[in-house]
Amino acid sequence: DHAFPVSNILLLEGGALAVSAGGDDLRVWDLFSGGKLLARLKNHSKAVTCVCVDSKNEHLISGGLDGLVNIYDIGTFQPQHS
Repeated sequence: DHAFPVSNILLLEGGALAVSAGGDDLRVWDLFSGGKLLARLKNHSKAVTCVCVDSKNEHLISGGLDGLVNIYDIGTFQPQHS
């Protein structure tokens, strides 16, 4: 559950994981485990407006109304750059 409307959903390669953007955070869901929440990424101070992956499927990239672009490692979902 997001406390705000969901603005974007991204299905990661392989179809097991989905990333949703709602309000100022991203949430990673395991679809093969019935939609279990795996991670909550909260590195924006305003609404996240877009989310995508790089061409090598190694990084998750988010942009928001705070003017930030955040880059996360897809394997760990830890921030790499902001």
